Amino acid sequence: MFSDFDALNGFKALKYPFLWHNKLEAFPAGLYLPQLASLYLSDNRITDLGFARSYPTLANLHADNNQITDLSPLATCPGLTELHVNDNPVASLAPLAGMRFSRFYADARHNEEKGALQLLLPELPHVQDAEQVERWRVADLMRAHDWAQLYAITDLALLGEAFASLVHGHYDEDTLRGVLAHPAPGAFDAMVAQGLSPHYATEAELMVNVLSGFGERLIPVLTQCFHTALARPWYRGNDFSAGKMKLEHAMVMRILVKAASPAHTNLFLAYFNERERFSEMHLYYYKKLLDVVGKTQAPQLVEPLIDLLRLDKHIIGGDAAFMKKIFKAIAQLGSKADAAVLASRFNAAAEARPDVQQAYEATLARLEKKKA
Repeated sequence: MFSDFDALNGFKALKYPFLWHNKLEAFPAGLYLPQLASLYLSDNRITDLGFARSYPTLANLHADNNQITDLSPLATCPGLTELHVNDNPVASLAPLAGMRFSRFYADARHNEEKGALQLLLPELPHVQDAEQVERWRVADLMRAHDWAQLYAITDLALLGEAFASLVHGHYDEDTLRGVLAHPAPGAFDAMVAQGLSPHYATEAELMVNVLSGFGERLIPVLTQCFHTALARPWYRGNDFSAGKMKLEHAMVMRILVKAASPAHTNLFLAYFNERERFSEMHLYYYKKLLDVVGKTQAPQLVEPLIDLLRLDKHIIGGDAAFMKKIFKAIAQLGSKADAAVLASRFNAAAEARPDVQQAYEATLARLEKKKA
C-alpha cells in the first residue's frame, strides 16, 4: 500500500496519480504538485476532503467509495469540473451550491437534490436516434423483469447494448440473474461482453459474485473482453495512466480471484504478459492475482512470475509485500529446476530488506526440495 507522500512532494510532472485501494485515511494538503489535474482516490477510507483546497489545478476528483460525509471543503475549489462522490455517506450536496460540473456522480438518494442545485452543466441538445431508443426500451424490459418480452428478442447486438445500459445504473441480483438467463444462443456471451463496466461499486461487487458462479463457461467471453478492452484507446487519450488497463480488466481480475482454477491459466498469463506496461493499476491487479495464482497449478506461469520481480524498481520506495507475494507464488508453482533460474534473475546480494531476503531464501529452499 502506498503511503510515502513525501516522495511525491515536488514531483512537477505528476498529473494523474492513481491511489485506488490503498486503505488511505487521508490525502495530505500542501504538497507541491503544480500540474496535478486528476486525483484518483476511489476505494479508500478517506473522511476529509479539506486537502483539495491546496491544489488549484485539480479538475477531476475521484473520491467514490470512501467515508466522506461533508462536501463543504470543495466549495472553495472552483477548478473542479468532474467529481465522483458516490458510495459515500454524504449528508448533503448543498455545500456545492453554485458549482457546475461536466460530470458528477453521487448516490441515487441525492438525485432530487442534484437536480435542484443544477450541479451538471447543460448538455448539448441531443437527438435520440432509433437505435438508442430501442436499446433503452430493451433495458427497461430488463429492469421491469418482463422476461416474456425480453426473451423473445434474439438480436444479440441489441441485447448486449441494452445490458450495457442496464449495468451503468442500479440493479439487483434478481434482475441480473434473470437477464443472464436469456435462452437465445449467444445471448449470455453478448451481454457479458458489453456489460463488464458497471458504474457503481455495490453493483460491481454484485456482478462479480453472480458471474463468478458460472465457472468455466465464462472463460471464452472473459478472454475476449480482456483483449478487446486492451486494444481500445482511452477516451481521453491517457494510455499511460493505467498502462492501457480498463474497467473491464478490473472486473475480469475480480472474477478470477473468486473462480481461479487450472482452466483459467491463460487469463492469468494475459495479465502477467502486460508487465511491460507496468503501472499502479497493474500493481493492484497483480497483488490480487498473486494471492490465488497457485490454484492454477500451472508451471508455465513461473517464468513470467520470476520476471515480475524486476518491477519493484519502478515502484517509489519499493513494495516488499509485492515481492513476497511473487516469491510465494513461485514456490507454489515452481520446480526444482526453477531454483537456478530464480537465483540467476534475483540479485540477493543487493537486497537490503530483511523480510524480502528471507522470502527469497525460503522460496529457494522450497524449490530445491522438490523432485526433479
